[in-house]
Amino acid sequence: MEYLIFDNIEKTRDYWLSIQTDAPENYYQSYEFNFMCYVNRKTSLSNILRGNTTCRFIVFTNAEEPIAIAPLVLDEHPCKAIRLLGHGTNAGTLDFVYRDSLGRDEMKDILDTVHNLFADYRLDFIFVSQRSKMYSFLEPSEQFENYMIAASGYQNWFDGLSKKTRQNIRTSYNRLSNDGLCFGLKKIVQQEIDDTLLQEIDAIYQKRRQDWGYKSSAWQQFKRIRASKRDLVYQTVSSSPSGVIYQLLVNDKCAAFLAGYQFKNYIHVPRLAIDDEFSRYSPGMVLINECLKQFEGEPFEFNLGRGSEGYKKKLNGVPTLSVRGTYTIMGEK
Repeated sequence: MEYLIFDNIEKTRDYWLSIQTDAPENYYQSYEFNFMCYVNRKTSLSNILRGNTTCRFIVFTNAEEPIAIAPLVLDEHPCKAIRLLGHGTNAGTLDFVYRDSLGRDEMKDILDTVHNLFADYRLDFIFVSQRSKMYSFLEPSEQFENYMIAASGYQNWFDGLSKKTRQNIRTSYNRLSNDGLCFGLKKIVQQEIDDTLLQEIDAIYQKRRQDWGYKSSAWQQFKRIRASKRDLVYQTVSSSPSGVIYQLLVNDKCAAFLAGYQFKNYIHVPRLAIDDEFSRYSPGMVLINECLKQFEGEPFEFNLGRGSEGYKKKLNGVPTLSVRGTYTIMGEK
């Protein structure tokens, strides 16, 4: 096995496109998504001030055919660490990019090579799925749950919910109706997403973050008006052909939203938030229920991403693990 090293992702484009698959579950390993991560890292003011903008892309070849790419970032502060491109963002699961045929021994050789090339750095890989071929070689320090809702159709999914959850959803609709509120689902595709919409949903998201315990000053809130344009989720949903935003509108006001990427019957949801003003109506549950109605009679996969929020389990989300782990030459679980 041989390798080439590049410091600019654009130089790897042809290699990358020859390896990546079009499977929607692998979107976070696509060139499109990683290119946005690269731009975000290189232009981030906090990264520039810390000196954390360096990237390395190692293309591994076998008989001159590319078989894998390690998209890496070199952090100098607060500690010297090699991380996966996408670290520090709202990306989903992170991984190397490789052919399905890549063998276990080849993956270990790749990890050993990365380890040796950056001997002065600690290999710190986060959000690596248990389905990744590198997973078994990492020594985990943190675990995360990633939830997927999947069914053969909307009614099949709804009928499979617990009796209590079905009743709670019906109660939400009854409250909306009894309170005389008009509501509906609005789908905004990538071509229709503009700065005004992004600022509207980001205001809901930031308000929700404060409810979760994140504190922000008036200056930080002011900076979000511009920072929302730099947020990786908003950047990608507004630039990717798969980008989509769903809003639950109650009396024409956004009560909940999700921002993600839709590939026909597969949806990634890296961000979902509700406006607590409408909490009486469980707007997040109603939003997801309305969204899934589009798959009546059709199989779907609805990837709710990381996080162990209770609603994911109530909606029959099935968890898979991802980890934050380190790698050493001798390390293997």
